Amino acid sequence: MHTDGVIVDEHRITTVKTRIIAKSQHVVRVDTENTEAAGKRIVKKMISCLRKLVPAVDALTVSDYGKGVISDELLDYLIPAAKRCGIPVVVDPKLHQFFRYRGVTVVTPNEHEASLVCGVTLINDASIRNVGFKILSQLDSDYVLITRGAKGMSLFAKDGHLTHIPAHAREVFDVTGAGDTVTSVLTLALSCGADMLSAARLANYAAGVVVGKIGTATVTRDEMLGELKSGG
Repeated sequence: MHTDGVIVDEHRITTVKTRIIAKSQHVVRVDTENTEAAGKRIVKKMISCLRKLVPAVDALTVSDYGKGVISDELLDYLIPAAKRCGIPVVVDPKLHQFFRYRGVTVVTPNEHEASLVCGVTLINDASIRNVGFKILSQLDSDYVLITRGAKGMSLFAKDGHLTHIPAHAREVFDVTGAGDTVTSVLTLALSCGADMLSAARLANYAAGVVVGKIGTATVTRDEMLGELKSGG
């Protein structure tokens, strides 16, 4: 396995998430972790590694878990570097530095995060529309993809287009990892040359597969092909 980008911080424990599940329903999660900001030495190591990796990749995912790793210094290097290389940047953001992701290709907040960051209660399609385009304008990104659980997704484009994508889950057992699935499949599709709407639709199908499984799950190539053939 390729591990050149793995950086060890001797002062940080590995995050452990313990989920309590009752009759297939997620009840509560207990996290054991360190969320302090990464030290300057670790950030410098990350940037040094990224200087080599960014020019060699087809797309970037920034998955911000709010654990102290995604710093201002890191973003100040990463986003301009990706732009110079002409590669898309997909961001799964956290609220505490939501507007530090200016100029990226697409951000993927869920409905709750979008509501909180704009201070608006999402009660209908009109409020979703207002919030989505407000985020798009404030971030100056190309797209905003708001994930909406059972209501699917809403894709906002800089050119003013809004596309609502219906959910494809047949049965929901556990939503753990659904957002990560969306972000990763979206990035993978973009790296292969898909347009944003096609990438979002593929990510939507993938999320529909993983929420039908218990626990942190993945989606296989065969499962995706099966979903696409059946039309969800």
